[in-house]
Amino acid sequence: MENGNSVDVKIIGRLDTIAAADLNKAIEPYLNTKEIDMQMDCQEMSYIASSGLRTLLTLHKELHNGGGSLVISGVQPTVMQVLQMTGFDTFLNIK
Repeated sequence: MENGNSVDVKIIGRLDTIAAADLNKAIEPYLNTKEIDMQMDCQEMSYIASSGLRTLLTLHKELHNGGGSLVISGVQPTVMQVLQMTGFDTFLNIK
């Protein structure tokens, strides 16, 4: 859902290769936009694959470079373990 310069995204289920491709298509319009703040609700995300991690990395870099931000919330413990093991928790804004 878009509201001015703010975009809300909700991830449900697995962020695997297929879902990451769908997410990439959905967020593509925001990657070259200036000053977009995106809030990603991951409360219902149960799994993240390397392709999902790559999507988060790209999204974080592009939004940051455009003067915006990415805030991730509601991360489940199993997904948080993956983010911690890969070091993503050190640069992503996870609430």
